[in-house]
Amino acid sequence: MSELDWSADDTESVVDEITAGVASLERTTPDQLRPLYEVIDTEALESLFRETRGQLTFEYLDYEVTVYHDYSVEISPR
Repeated sequence: MSELDWSADDTESVVDEITAGVASLERTTPDQLRPLYEVIDTEALESLFRETRGQLTFEYLDYEVTVYHDYSVEISPR
């Protein structure tokens, strides 16, 4: 499997981007995955970089997910 990158837009939340990206790598649908909220506080993730810059990396299923301050997302197999 390969690494995927997304840039956030106004129509999709970062949580939706992460679950869609992992589902794509897993060749399934987002509703078939373990809920992301069981791994990380999704409300906090959505608002994390409103007043700060940086990045956050965490593990979700068999992937390392990095969210950057511009809400772009990088998903890499662990």
